[in-house]
Amino acid sequence: MAKSRAKKPDPKAEEQTKKSEPLDPKAVHELFSIPGPYEPPPPPIPTKGYVTFWDAGCSIQTLAKKQPKLFSLPELLTERFAKDSDSWRWRQLRLEPIEPGLTFADQEKLLATGDKPAVARELVTFLVLHFLTTGEKLEMCRWRCTDKVESGRRVIVGPFGDFGLEIANVSDLWKSPGIALSAICTPRKK
Repeated sequence: MAKSRAKKPDPKAEEQTKKSEPLDPKAVHELFSIPGPYEPPPPPIPTKGYVTFWDAGCSIQTLAKKQPKLFSLPELLTERFAKDSDSWRWRQLRLEPIEPGLTFADQEKLLATGDKPAVARELVTFLVLHFLTTGEKLEMCRWRCTDKVESGRRVIVGPFGDFGLEIANVSDLWKSPGIALSAICTPRKK
């Protein structure tokens, strides 16, 4: 009969727990040098497997102008998705992307209830915010987003390459072990 051993605490998990408090919305706006928020709501209830962050609503173009060294500036930054902005709000991004190596349709079937593919702007905002607050470029494969470029191909974000954060596009039918699907959920209120 095998003996069961108590699992030693993972120092990385403990460190992540300490860092799990989301950055104050006003601090996020200061980092991006943009006005607001005036009366931000409190952070949502933490959800296991997701990171909570304040989305300042900036477009990818705005983030690229404010932090040019973090971007590999492709022609894609002139596409509609890169110009879109949104209202500021809390977001929860799934830390583990959906199964790489499948088509977009097959990946989408694996989304948890309440999840949806992230908009490229949301994912880019999180990655830039993570870097600015920790100094670390998140190790990741390419994550599909909900946005499409004019040709109909889907936007993919990541990883950070030698020249900055890579933003490209790929067919929905393309299968690659290096392309996963991003997932974001609407946070529950406290």
